[in-house]
Amino acid sequence: MLNRDLNLKCYIEHPNGVQDRNIEDAELIKEILFKHGITFNMDGDEMSIYINHKDYNRINSRNAGRKRKRQRKADGSGECYNYSDIVHMMQSMTDLEIIAHTGIAPATYNRHKKVMVNSPYYKMIDMKRAGSLEYLKSVELDQRF
Repeated sequence: MLNRDLNLKCYIEHPNGVQDRNIEDAELIKEILFKHGITFNMDGDEMSIYINHKDYNRINSRNAGRKRKRQRKADGSGECYNYSDIVHMMQSMTDLEIIAHTGIAPATYNRHKKVMVNSPYYKMIDMKRAGSLEYLKSVELDQRF
């Protein structure tokens, strides 16, 4: 996957008698590359290739794998659990109680907890104030669990 746009410009010299064929081939190449999110232009002696990383990744990504399912809160609000909610529960509940309360599968909970504990959010928390949900929500980088 690309994480930035790419741009290449170069000047080419056509040998005698080949310029017409190069122009024909350039049009065919342009169509093929466009299907993959790559812009190709050939104007006289100038050739340019531009790749917009967002378009390229969208077109060439297979979207393989199962999509992540977000566990919703049981209060009917439709909101997902955030790191702040889980950290707040960790102050008064065991992991098994949190799993039962949230309805998250144990393996999923452990996997997400491992990521959360190593996250910048968790490292920024003042554990003396972790009992306050308002404080936990006010800490930067609070994200979905």
